Amino acid sequence: MIAGPMFSGKTTKILSLYQILTNLGYPVLCFKAEVAGKGGIGHTNSHDERSLPVIFIDPDSPIKILKYISEEKVKVIIDNINFFPKAKIKKVITKLLALGVDVYATGLFYDYLKKPFGATFDLFKKADEKIELFAICVRCGSIVKESAAK
Repeated sequence: MIAGPMFSGKTTKILSLYQILTNLGYPVLCFKAEVAGKGGIGHTNSHDERSLPVIFIDPDSPIKILKYISEEKVKVIIDNINFFPKAKIKKVITKLLALGVDVYATGLFYDYLKKPFGATFDLFKKADEKIELFAICVRCGSIVKESAAK
């Protein structure tokens, strides 16, 4: 689980992981909530303009992720889990893990009102591996960190 505020490098980190896994020969499927709800295959870009191939999923139907899983050895990356309904994405990730699928996810801890955002907190607490990132304010240079401990 990779979590942190906007501009902390979550997607960049997951891109590096994607490249490592594919270079090792693992099949990797990447998913992201499509806010417009259109679905389909495309790319999402990190703030440093690197591109990650993704399958866009209707945010209200994360269960559709399961229809793409045909083998245990596949690795699943879900970018911005916070845009999926909390209970639904938790259920999907639980099912993937029960199938023996490794799941890597990114998410924001808080929304713009500093309220917990989606399933990020819950999944971060249960994750086998946790990476908490921070951003640097472009105005003052101070560290912007969202802590799971709050």
